[in-house]
Amino acid sequence: MHRFLILTVLLANTLMALAQNGLKGRVVEADGTPVMYAAVMLDSGKKTEAGVMTEKDGTFLMKGTFQGKYILKVSSIGYKTLKRELACPGSGMMDVGDIILEEDRSVIRLGD
Repeated sequence: MHRFLILTVLLANTLMALAQNGLKGRVVEADGTPVMYAAVMLDSGKKTEAGVMTEKDGTFLMKGTFQGKYILKVSSIGYKTLKRELACPGSGMMDVGDIILEEDRSVIRLGD
């Protein structure tokens, strides 16, 4: 019985460790086109807590335990930087959905 209890506790701890905490979402243009390799950062006001880059399909996954209020900053060359306030619960995976970046028309593009 004692071994069963120890095994059950170890299994529960392993499953809890495998449960993911963090933020996920997708960065796109207004027409839904993915923005590849955009920088996605989570700022506490005092420092940048975490940062990742989007994948080819515009998705990102920022692993970590974030609790409280943060500023999500998303930037990419040729687009205006977006800042969004977030209230993170501290557990589980928070889906921030689609983040739409606006083209920065003040940037000079080669070939135009």
